[in-house]
Amino acid sequence: MKEQNPSIIKELSVSYECALAIGNSLDLSEMLHEVIYTIVHKTDAHYGIIWFGGEKGKGFQAIASAGIRIKDVLAQKGIASLQKGLKRILKKQQFVLKKERDKDFLRYCAVLTGEEESVLIIPIDNVAVIHLAYTGGEIVDESLVNLLVGLSRKLCVAIDACIAHENIVKEVRVRKEVVKQLRSSGQQYHMTIDAIGRAVHVVDRRLNITLFNETFRQWVRGLGMGVENIIGRNLFDLFPFLQDGVRDEYQRVIKTGKLLVTVETNEFAGRKITTETRKIPILDGGRVTRIVTVIEDITVQKKAEEELRKKTEQLISSQKELKELLTESEESRRSLLSILEDVKETQEALQISEERFQDIVVNTGDWIWETDEKGCYNYCSPVVKQVLGYECDEVLGKYFYDFFDPDEREESKKAAFEIFKKKTPFKNFVNRNVHKNGHVVILETSGFPMLDDRGNLRGYRGVDRDITERKQMEETIRESLHRSELLLDLMSHDLTNMNQMSLSSLELMLRGNDLSERVRRYSKLALGQIQRSARLISNVKKLTALRKEKPHFERLDIEPILENAISHLGEDFPQRDVEVNFKSQKEKWFVNGSGELLYDLFYNILHNAVKFDRHEKVIVDVEVSPNDGFWRLETRDRGPGIPDERKETIFLRARWRDKIIYGLGLGLALAEAIAQRHGGRIWVEDRVRGKTEEGSNFVVLLPKAINN
Repeated sequence: MKEQNPSIIKELSVSYECALAIGNSLDLSEMLHEVIYTIVHKTDAHYGIIWFGGEKGKGFQAIASAGIRIKDVLAQKGIASLQKGLKRILKKQQFVLKKERDKDFLRYCAVLTGEEESVLIIPIDNVAVIHLAYTGGEIVDESLVNLLVGLSRKLCVAIDACIAHENIVKEVRVRKEVVKQLRSSGQQYHMTIDAIGRAVHVVDRRLNITLFNETFRQWVRGLGMGVENIIGRNLFDLFPFLQDGVRDEYQRVIKTGKLLVTVETNEFAGRKITTETRKIPILDGGRVTRIVTVIEDITVQKKAEEELRKKTEQLISSQKELKELLTESEESRRSLLSILEDVKETQEALQISEERFQDIVVNTGDWIWETDEKGCYNYCSPVVKQVLGYECDEVLGKYFYDFFDPDEREESKKAAFEIFKKKTPFKNFVNRNVHKNGHVVILETSGFPMLDDRGNLRGYRGVDRDITERKQMEETIRESLHRSELLLDLMSHDLTNMNQMSLSSLELMLRGNDLSERVRRYSKLALGQIQRSARLISNVKKLTALRKEKPHFERLDIEPILENAISHLGEDFPQRDVEVNFKSQKEKWFVNGSGELLYDLFYNILHNAVKFDRHEKVIVDVEVSPNDGFWRLETRDRGPGIPDERKETIFLRARWRDKIIYGLGLGLALAEAIAQRHGGRIWVEDRVRGKTEEGSNFVVLLPKAINN
């Protein structure tokens, strides 16, 4: 018997292999030992090697080498038992693990034979590898060899199944460990986003919500939407009013892995909602797996900016109108223009400041902190250096009120500990702090309580935002508006006096009989222009008063007020043939309002209807009807009409300069302000739908008065 050296195994090449994996459930241990014994003692052919698994961890041991012929394998009983076992495996069609320890069954080892060979792998408690060598294709037991060849195709399935199973087991084990670790960190993560004073939610790559904070829940509830079962819902199922562009924004973040900041306006339940949204990608191995979305509802801010813009446009409009009509007051008008430009520049400066502030937030972030139940800092982010000038080490161990402005320390400290006592979240708590270099820093603070399992307060976690610059700008705007209003009051008073003197002089002159027709005509023209100027000044003063003061309201019937406005039309248009169709009703049209303001509302609408109608006979139809909880007043004229693209902006005359609507002054702007002050609204339609040239229909809605 010639024994082979196991070290040559690494250099061997095998021309033919047939392999089979058998589980412990077949229990072939005794048969295997019988086969090994027979092969070891029946050797008269070419060489082969039998390997037998040794003790665990010691690998394979070579126990014999021999020339082998199938016919020499002992007993028909032995061959029959082996064939029976192989047939049972072939019938199974696949390899199935029976026990946990079966996962390490498969082994492979190539052996040099010099001739065509077969390899039989039988995994049991110990592993035996039997190589059968054949000479010149001479196969004594053809049925056994054919069976081995057929089973060789199953080896790949067996190996793949084992590997796949083992990988799955490992992955499940790893995932369980990861989940266990994430539970601990997830609680801290959840508490961190809860401490942020803005609405935050987290979505996966399919835009399904996986996490959100309490502020987000309150914001959703404030929209009138249900807050149950948010987790797992798709973002567009929860917010069906979102525009398609929002989906593209999320895909861009997933693709680029970069932060995206957008401002979006959506309409929901009849109202517009404006939000500033930050979409922050969370990467795992260079791949975006989640997106943290921070939502700030800026609807009120946008509305305030729009109101400020409208007031500025109204002031600019009034200044330009005065400049056109009263050239003698050039110096006063220049002063007003200067003030208005100051307001505009201040507004632009505020906008620039806001943009700069947003850039700072994006680039540096807010100051994130954590205190214990007594208000002592035990964590702070490095951003505190930018906010208060201190390093983190200088802040840790100190109390939050140590940095308060001494003039307000006790008051602010008391307010803060009232919140601590309630153990409730808070946001937008404005407080004055002293910077390390001595100047005052105004912070806007939001926080979230940290409670133990028994509900005891462990401390607060939150963020601070530096709003010093914003507060300074707000104060500057208030001062500028105050100065502009003061100058407007002074100028209006002086111009009113000058107009009164001019009116008196012209009226006295027109009473004389010694004027030529030409002089009389120009005098009447001048008189009309002065009256127009007086009306403009009056409208400006009323607009200003509406913004500054709350008028006295009482329960009154609008019918006599409307009739009074109709009767006065003839005074402004003595040379025109005007017919106003209005039928008095037995029903009383009660509203809560100011009789003087409602008269101005009705008169300005009627005045414009007559003014722009170029027909020889002017016909205006007025109708009042109930409309749910409102009175609907419609004024239909037969003038040139208003194009569709201008119907939304007709009440801001300063935007347009064509002859059709030029000269409206502030009458319609005043009408809109009065309607809004009474809780109503005003808009314009075509008198005949789809035919602008047939005239306009001005519609006013005023709330009905409550009976008691």
